[in-house]
Amino acid sequence: MFEKLKFLLVNKYKSKIAVILILTAIFFEAYWLFGIFFLLWILIDIKNKQTYLFEEVKISENIILFWIIMLLWSFFAFYYLSTLF
Repeated sequence: MFEKLKFLLVNKYKSKIAVILILTAIFFEAYWLFGIFFLLWILIDIKNKQTYLFEEVKISENIILFWIIMLLWSFFAFYYLSTLF
């Protein structure tokens, strides 16, 4: 019983924290948090050399599309961060 509970609490903890933060941002209208999420998303995608936009896009297979998507995420990041000002 305790192992199942431990598995539910520990498994995919980053995603669970992200869901809580997203819901909190929506509830408190703190849309700048989405800007931080997009920045983190960009860093993770560049580190992993792949992203997802309805399907997997690897930098080694389609470098132009990969960087276009990174620019799109950057635009969204700065747009949402601009709500601070």
